[in-house]
Amino acid sequence: MYKIGKEEKLYNLSKVLSEEDCKDIYVLSQPSTCGDLDTNKRFIDLQHRSSRETKIKLAEDDNGFQLDIVNKFEEKYNIRVKPHLHKLVIYSKGDHFKEHVDGPEWYGTVIGILQSNYTGGNLEIAGEHITDAALGGIKFYAFKSNTPHSISKVTSGYRVVIIWKLSDPIGEIALDKIKRTPYLSMSDLFHVIIQVKERQEYIKRRKCKGIKVGKWTRD
Repeated sequence: MYKIGKEEKLYNLSKVLSEEDCKDIYVLSQPSTCGDLDTNKRFIDLQHRSSRETKIKLAEDDNGFQLDIVNKFEEKYNIRVKPHLHKLVIYSKGDHFKEHVDGPEWYGTVIGILQSNYTGGNLEIAGEHITDAALGGIKFYAFKSNTPHSISKVTSGYRVVIIWKLSDPIGEIALDKIKRTPYLSMSDLFHVIIQVKERQEYIKRRKCKGIKVGKWTRD
């Protein structure tokens, strides 16, 4: 069971959402924004992203979904990550999200597509990713946060997803040390260099494709 919106209405998201549930969630949500990687500012740009979103939290008596996909993510990339329940996003007819990457402060993203009746709204991931099916028919996708992905236009119904962000505990420690002291251990420094190199390689690839980097690319 999950609490959604400021009113904290309770929903069982492991079951098929009715049209009435979806309409209810849509009303409780706020318009989604885009982010500029260069300025770190957020804007509403309906040409690039059209959807609504809201904060979501577990009910006190619920342990939540068992994210087996996180274990698969760790095995694939040989890294320990910590999942954070981030938000719920809902798309209605005509909504979409053009190609983008997620914020660089996260190492990975998990998207759980809930059960509802809709057409269109296909998730397209332009790179390595992992998929997994959970109890109740929820489909999970996991990928590194710098992996370009998009959502095609929803043509009918409501598409509802839960998003988890995966933080890298080692990276968090390293970034905290950078703020406090110029001295880093070799392992911390190596990790930060890898992260920076990945970002530079991503920018290089995007520029080669003729896509302006840093403008409307961040979730």
